[in-house]
Amino acid sequence: MRKRIRYHVRQQAVGYLALFIALSGTSYAAARLAPNSVGGKQLKSNAVTSPKVKDRSLLARDFKAGQLPQGAQGPGGLTGPPGAQGSAGPKGDPGNTGTAGPDGPPGPANPTTHVSATSDIPANGFGSATATCPTGKKASGGGGFTAGTNTKLTDSRPGVTTNGSTPTSWFAGAKNDTASPSTVTAVVICVGP
Repeated sequence: MRKRIRYHVRQQAVGYLALFIALSGTSYAAARLAPNSVGGKQLKSNAVTSPKVKDRSLLARDFKAGQLPQGAQGPGGLTGPPGAQGSAGPKGDPGNTGTAGPDGPPGPANPTTHVSATSDIPANGFGSATATCPTGKKASGGGGFTAGTNTKLTDSRPGVTTNGSTPTSWFAGAKNDTASPSTVTAVVICVGP
């Protein structure tokens, strides 16, 4: 038996040597490929099939849109913090006019009193008059006037008070630029009980 094996090996030595060189040469060439030297151009169509792809090695971006089924909706997330306050909006239009309110109660009868006082002014001279409110009433306004066009008011104001209280009179002063006597009148508007 050994003689047969030896004889066979001697007869087929050249064939075995060629087979060994061919197999080792292929392994050598496969082991010596440069990195990234095999790409899409070198691969035949449909050369990479499902059994040749390592499980769970592909990502969603490796598939065309719509190829992967949509998963179930996950639970809602936590509420985020409130955002910053926005800027104030534009001013709104004015609202409609409201309905008129009810009439107020009637006021007291004759709440104001008009008092006047007249004084003479000599020709080409100065004069004044003071109108005074009745006791208990206060001056709320007043004025003055003269009798002629050439007699002019030089002063019209509330009467002077000594303690800063509300005035109770009205003063009017005037100058007469004529050769005849004239008059000046002071009027005070009084309010109070």
